[in-house]
Amino acid sequence: MAARRLDLDRLPPLPDVARRLLTMDEDAVGTRQVAEWVELDPALAAHVVRHASSPVLGVRERVHSIHEAIMRLGVNKVTELALGLAAGSVFHLPAHGPLGAHDFWRHAVFTAALMHRLAGTLPDFGATKPGMAYLAGLLHNIGLLALAHLEPEDFKALNRLAQNEPDTPLGDLEQRLGIEDHAHLGARLLRHWRMPQATVVTAQAHHEPHYRGEMHTYANLCNVAIGVVKERLGVGDGDAGYSDGPALAALGLDAGQVNKEWEALCQFEDDLQAAATALSNLG
Repeated sequence: MAARRLDLDRLPPLPDVARRLLTMDEDAVGTRQVAEWVELDPALAAHVVRHASSPVLGVRERVHSIHEAIMRLGVNKVTELALGLAAGSVFHLPAHGPLGAHDFWRHAVFTAALMHRLAGTLPDFGATKPGMAYLAGLLHNIGLLALAHLEPEDFKALNRLAQNEPDTPLGDLEQRLGIEDHAHLGARLLRHWRMPQATVVTAQAHHEPHYRGEMHTYANLCNVAIGVVKERLGVGDGDAGYSDGPALAALGLDAGQVNKEWEALCQFEDDLQAAATALSNLG
């Protein structure tokens, strides 16, 4: 059955604050301007402050404003965080099921946080930015959000199948239903919105452990991270065989390093769960 290609023009536009951040001149725009833009959307600002306060991102004390977040994390990291949260806030999911809001955002937040930590351990001397890795992880499954908005009945059918067949890859279920693959749809959406290329590549290739094309490190990080999250939390569509997989080898990491970073991350499980719950309640 040939998959139906969904019409992206039927989707809501990227929020104004995200468009401003994407098109800003980094040399001309300062801390105050970025803070003012984010504060134009109070709900978004609250989410950015919540995420920016997480010790996962290296903050030791809670921040209380966008200005404080920028001073602690820097303009680039706060911008990337705001982009991810703004993009995710456009869509709303039903609460329940393996693809519902609760599990979707739990999967996204833990994947993003683990990618952030792993990016900081890579032997590539800063070529892979932890902040961009977090953004890519947060948005890697955005195709599912788009599907829920454009074709809610197809999304419900996919959610039911995923509930009944938890060990069947999501791509196989999508193919059975004739639904456009969420990875392809997500990449198309992020490209349509002119989001950073690392997010496009990660959305497209996060289920491809052999991918070695443009910005492959982000996609490989995501492939490993979703495997860990699937194995440890039981959510998402990762391959639990990441520990001896080609993506891990391409990153120059081993399973012991990944497990160490996961255990360190679990110290902040309550913070991560709170962030995921807040995102799941956006609708």
